[in-house]
Amino acid sequence: CFVFRLEAGGFQPVVPAGAAEDGSLGVVVVGTGAVGMGAPGMAAARMQVLVYDRLKHPVMQAPVHAGFEAIHQGNMYVSVYDPAGATWSLLFRDEEELSSFML
Repeated sequence: CFVFRLEAGGFQPVVPAGAAEDGSLGVVVVGTGAVGMGAPGMAAARMQVLVYDRLKHPVMQAPVHAGFEAIHQGNMYVSVYDPAGATWSLLFRDEEELSSFML
């Protein structure tokens, strides 16, 4: 996907040195811990949205929690917010990529 960050009133492209030649980055929802909250001694699952470069270095991380929103903006764009309150916009290449992310 292609990544933009809201800065100075507009979305600016985020293209770190480790981005692919076309400027694209990877995005995945990852988790750790056990799914579910009930069993004693088992950690609750922690999920996060991770945007990374071709060297697998993190570019943006946003925890997925009860108040988390991934907002489909139309035209293959999804907006998310990181813990610092920054607004990020992810542009997916096609409907299949977008649908996979929004599941």
